[in-house]
Amino acid sequence: MQDGAPPHIANLVNELLTMHFVNDRINSRHFPTNWTPRSPDLDPWDFWRWGYLKHVVLSGPIANLAELKTRISTDTLPSVVEHAKSQFELVAENSGQLIEHILKKTRDSYKAISLLLFLRFLAPGQLKNGFHRCFF
Repeated sequence: MQDGAPPHIANLVNELLTMHFVNDRINSRHFPTNWTPRSPDLDPWDFWRWGYLKHVVLSGPIANLAELKTRISTDTLPSVVEHAKSQFELVAENSGQLIEHILKKTRDSYKAISLLLFLRFLAPGQLKNGFHRCFF
């Protein structure tokens, strides 16, 4: 998901995307599917998933891509969708305007929600000393 920010639409980035996806699967400028320009508030990866992925990657050495993929559970998808839905609703409540300033006001609440969602998918005993860096 691209938002039209200049680093996201560089020729090299577009070439890489077209190598791996068909054009109608790419949300970016110069592709057929439109996405609201500079709208990080609506990017599901921006909500809480990066903290989860950071923990997965930093939790220990990864031998190969297959091992990394097995560490990322598909069970998290419903939570990502629900969180995205709440973000879209918040944008709608604010007449389509950016909501980042609203999210900053409730940052601690979002950290707590992210932490709870993250912990929901961890097996007991998986927490590491550096865990708090994912969210704080």
